[in-house]
This record gives sequence, C-alpha cells and structure tokens, in this order.
Amino acid sequence: MALTAEKGDAVTMSDIARRSGVVIGAVYRYFADKRAINRAILLQHFAQVEAMLREHIWPAATAAEFVLTVQSVYELYFEMHQRDPLYRNIWSLVQTDPELQALDIEDSLKNAQIFYDMARPFFPAADSEDLMAVCVFLLHFSASSSRLALALPKALGLRMRPIYKDVIADALHGLVGTKGKRVTGR
Repeated sequence: MALTAEKGDAVTMSDIARRSGVVIGAVYRYFADKRAINRAILLQHFAQVEAMLREHIWPAATAAEFVLTVQSVYELYFEMHQRDPLYRNIWSLVQTDPELQALDIEDSLKNAQIFYDMARPFFPAADSEDLMAVCVFLLHFSASSSRLALALPKALGLRMRPIYKDVIADALHGLVGTKGKRVTGR
C-alpha cells in the first residue's frame, strides 16, 4: 500500500518484493499480478467505507439528524482522501481498469442498499426507486467529489467539501414535497 501511495501504477512486483524483504516468488504466491494487489487494496478501502457508513449513520433519530450524519460521514471520507495519497493513486488505477471499475460500481450499489435501508424510515413517503437512486448518487459521487478535490489546486479542492454537503442535504430533502409527493423538476 505504501508503494502504491508513492508510485501509483509505476510500482512493480519486484518493488513490492524488495520493500517486503521477500523473494519475488513469495509475492506471487499470494498475488497473481499487480492487478490482484490493486484489487486487494480497493477491497480493503471498500470495507473501511462500509464500516464508516454502519458506524456513523445508524444512531440518527430524525430525518434532519440523518442528513447531518450523512454529511459527517462524507466529511470523514473526504478527510481520508485528503490525508492519504494511496487513495489518489488507487483511484487513478480504477479509472484505467475495467475490472476495478466494475468492483467500484458493485460496491457503490452494495453501500447504496445499506444507505437505503438506513434512510427508508426517515423518508417513508419517498418513492422507493427515487430513494435508491439518491442513495447511489450520493455514495458514488461522494467518492468522485473527494477525488476531484485531490486533483484540483488545494484551495479550490477544499471548496468541494461544503458544496457536496449541500448536495447531500438538497438531494435527501428533495425526495418528497410537503404533501408526500415527489418534487417536480427532478
């Protein structure tokens, strides 16, 4: 993981063996190739994100509190990306690897279902398909906005956080109008 953070796609299996202090055959014993290592790193990241979702959103008691907790989880996620260069490099690898892209979408859908199950009690009048679409959108684009922030000049990138927090609130509050009907214009 440290080598991927340092070198991104330029890391080699030989680099990994050297840094680990083992012969290259030992690396190949556990990982068929560099793609398998990238997949393992990505799966570990996905597990961290799922744990954040489960730990920080469940305690909500009202819809307003739910929105605030979703925003706080986004803050945690954003900070995780800002402080660890591994995520910048692993996401650049995801963009170029169809298998990793498929894993990313699969994970977004899995986490969206978790998010949906948490959100449903707070938005009982919302159309189920709209709620699921909002959950997928918010989760997947939380990652995208965090990655975008890393690619931009730092001052501009940090402005992505409050903007996306507003997107979270607007998307969730916009699920239903005052009489339980879907808001028009969406």
